[in-house]
Amino acid sequence: MPADSPAQAAFLAALSKITGTENYHSEGVAAFFPREISVKGVGELAFPLPEAQVRELIAAAAVAPYGKGTETERDEALLAKLV
Repeated sequence: MPADSPAQAAFLAALSKITGTENYHSEGVAAFFPREISVKGVGELAFPLPEAQVRELIAAAAVAPYGKGTETERDEALLAKLV
């Protein structure tokens, strides 16, 4: 699925790295219901992800601190690339 913008491409690339350990088995015919992803402050995500929703996700995003040894750091550069 081609991305319409660099922000959408970055988000789709991140989503493609999500993996799971589920196993599924079914017999016969059953309706398929895709998983729903809902983000607080944005709502349920649509797929393919429209650029307007990418902008909403960026606006709702916050830089998360992470540990590096005994220090807590924040990498502002990642979020700045999306804006």
